[in-house]
Amino acid sequence: MRIKRIIALLIALMIGVGCFAACSEKEDTPDADSQETVDTSDNTDNNDSKDSGKTENNDKDDEDKETLTPQMFKITSTTPGVKVLGVRNLTSDNGLHMDWSCSGAEFGIDLKGGTVRLNFKASANCFIRIWVDGNEYKQNGSEYFTISNMSGSIVLNDIPAGKHTIRVMKVTGYTLARAKLTGVMFAGSMVTDLVDTADKDTYIEFVGDSITCGWGTIGEHTGAYTDQDGTYAYSYLLAKEFDADYSMTALSGQGLLCGNPGVTNGYLYADPIGNGETKYDFARKADIVVINIGTNDYLNENVSEADFRAAYLNFLRTVREKNGDGCKILCLYNTMNDTYANAILSAVEEFGGTLAGVTTYKLNRAEGNHHPNIAEHQAYASVLKDVIKNLPAKFESGITPIPEGDGSGDSMDFGQLNKG
Repeated sequence: MRIKRIIALLIALMIGVGCFAACSEKEDTPDADSQETVDTSDNTDNNDSKDSGKTENNDKDDEDKETLTPQMFKITSTTPGVKVLGVRNLTSDNGLHMDWSCSGAEFGIDLKGGTVRLNFKASANCFIRIWVDGNEYKQNGSEYFTISNMSGSIVLNDIPAGKHTIRVMKVTGYTLARAKLTGVMFAGSMVTDLVDTADKDTYIEFVGDSITCGWGTIGEHTGAYTDQDGTYAYSYLLAKEFDADYSMTALSGQGLLCGNPGVTNGYLYADPIGNGETKYDFARKADIVVINIGTNDYLNENVSEADFRAAYLNFLRTVREKNGDGCKILCLYNTMNDTYANAILSAVEEFGGTLAGVTTYKLNRAEGNHHPNIAEHQAYASVLKDVIKNLPAKFESGITPIPEGDGSGDSMDFGQLNKG
């Protein structure tokens, strides 16, 4: 019995040790840890996903902020995609000169949002006009923006995002103010294929004084920049009519033998008032030069007819020399007085007249011998349109002179221009 009990006890002990070992093995299994590891792994994936989302959003926010951050773009005469308005201007690496009347630029932008700011420097107060996608841009009902003496900016604040053309033009004349577009600031990029920057088929140069650059077309005629808008002058209207490149070598108050620098120096120098040293290179020759000068020689200096005739003849020679034999020249007179009518006709005749590619035309005088108003400029442009279309080239034989007429167009017999 005793032995049986001992055997039974031993068996019991063996069974207990096996159970303990089995229980110990079960506790060492990785099930619990495995579950925790999976949970941790899931949590890590979720956290990574959340963090990744934050990073992507932050990157997108940063990208949006960068996209909508305004940048300054420099505009010069050589900037790709920029069409310079007004051929005869100084060139510069730090901006676009807008000195002569109706000079400026047209260019394309891709606006991502926000405003467009145009920055300028000017020698005196002047008027700027702007077109967006071909439409006049106005603020508070006015198309005129004043750039104050020394510097200023114009903010276009209601242009929708997208691609647009911007056309900016100084409509105040050279003698009243010179200006420079120093840069354009907006969020986006410049676009080079929206504007045709190629030279147009025709280049017309207008040489004159305040009549040619449109003084007196607007305002109260007080002598201020607010009296002038060159886009209403016959010169600009004709350039539009012929879809031509143009330049307005027009100096208010100046004549051939009066004023500082005077029309002759104004024609020869790119910056006659600024420094008077940079000669214009005439790299591009004008196809047509329209000359309308003499009013100030009489009114300001009372230059003699003989002296004016000699100066006019020399000026014709200069124009021919600088632009070549292919250039047609049209000489206008009588817009405010006819003091030098005979001097002009005599100088043109000595130069060679129509056989030398020079034609004269007498315009109707402005009412009251004052500066022409908008309607009178429009009438001039209307009649001169046909005159310019029929200008004879130099040395075209069989061409008789265009009759002077009275500026109305009715008295002109263009049949005389047929080759005989």
